[in-house]
Amino acid sequence: MAVKPEFQRQGVASLLIKTGCEIADRYHIKMYVIASPAGLKVYEGQGFKLVETVSTDYSQFGGVEPYVHHFLVRQPLSPEI
Repeated sequence: MAVKPEFQRQGVASLLIKTGCEIADRYHIKMYVIASPAGLKVYEGQGFKLVETVSTDYSQFGGVEPYVHHFLVRQPLSPEI
């Protein structure tokens, strides 16, 4: 997911993720995502748990900094009794 810069920091991504989580909860579906460092806190704020962070060094191919991926999972919420 990406949000155009002029609409960032207005809750657009959070609303989309929240809606997806509500649908996943309704059907008891576990969710997985791969997030960039910029998106990590957005996903954690919606109940995703960090499983692993992978950093890849592409300097031998001309990269100037490591490329980082965060792997997260979210279990469906149990229905309230």
